[in-house]
Amino acid sequence: MLEVRDLWFKYDKEYVLKGVSFKADGVTIVMGRNGSGKTTLLLNIIGVLKPERGEIKIKGKKIGYGKKDLKELRKKVAFVFQNPDDQIIAPTVWQEVAFGAMNAGKDLNLAKEALKFCGFEGFESYPCSTLSGGQKRLLTIASAIAMDPELILMDEPTAGLDGVAFEKFVQIVRKLRKKGKSFLISTHDYDLAKAIGDHFVLLNDGRVVYEGEELRKELAKRIGVRIGDSMENKRTKSEIIGIVFSKLNPDANSVFADIGCGTGAVSEFFAKFVKKVYAVESDADAFEIAKEKLKSYENVEVVKSDGFEFLKEHELDIVFFGGTRGIDRMLEVCKAKRIVVNAARIEVATEVMKKMKELGIFKEMIIANVSRSYELAGLTAFRNENPVFIIFGSRE
Repeated sequence: MLEVRDLWFKYDKEYVLKGVSFKADGVTIVMGRNGSGKTTLLLNIIGVLKPERGEIKIKGKKIGYGKKDLKELRKKVAFVFQNPDDQIIAPTVWQEVAFGAMNAGKDLNLAKEALKFCGFEGFESYPCSTLSGGQKRLLTIASAIAMDPELILMDEPTAGLDGVAFEKFVQIVRKLRKKGKSFLISTHDYDLAKAIGDHFVLLNDGRVVYEGEELRKELAKRIGVRIGDSMENKRTKSEIIGIVFSKLNPDANSVFADIGCGTGAVSEFFAKFVKKVYAVESDADAFEIAKEKLKSYENVEVVKSDGFEFLKEHELDIVFFGGTRGIDRMLEVCKAKRIVVNAARIEVATEVMKKMKELGIFKEMIIANVSRSYELAGLTAFRNENPVFIIFGSRE
């Protein structure tokens, strides 16, 4: 599918790519630390940057950099940027994905299929600005799919994805691979590479130091690739759970509900200390992940339901809201003795606090810096300069 031969590129006087050569087909993963040349390589392949020397071939045909050549190239190759806000230009979800299809001269039915494929059915009229960081990233992938390219380039596609979105992304790549699509994915996330890669290229200081079908963990580690726990076991989520648990200090007879349970990490933790846990999730993919993860806990019931509908029907001691979509309606019907809401942004946390005060249940808000930067919500939501907001309410 793709062949890169002796590629050289420099910004000003300093070379960033130094004789890069490799072949790619299937799901090819390009790994390396920040500054190793990964993004620059992708931008050369898509024609945004032009190499000083060397050549790039797609299906044996050398790409050109003239206007006509680039137009043809972008019908065959799609690019997903590292920051989705650099890519999203349309006001609504449907307009964004439809633009990709129309721009590539494709039928709009492809846009509809792409929305469904990435889990955006029912979100067509949503403003893109209201989406979480993870949803925005999946939206850019849907836009790329709608163009029906032969090759999809992705730059750090899982930055900002939580455990559920990470699993959804992995499934999307696997399904598209079965449909014959090829990928070139830049990342320094070892977990992602291990999950989807079938060919690996390691870059260090602008040079290829390894190419092959085996993922060389020790070599990857030596050149600065992050080697850590799986996506659903990041320290960030553990810190959030620890803060919530220490404040609630639930007794053994408590009935606990985890609304929007995602992969079930919060439910799993609380199951060891309370009488009953309801892990509630409306997303089909997340529900299946949580169901599998929590199946060994006899006191946990995984419920596929909208949080609002669930709360209308159940008497609970403690409710934890992992997200804030539809939070006003849910707070109005939630009769739990104690309530916790996790928010990623100050403006959202402020609105939650106002609603709790209106209902007469607000107790306190904790603002906590956490150790990892982007594991639970949007790309910048949990960096040290943007802390986590945990709002506590009580009817006791």
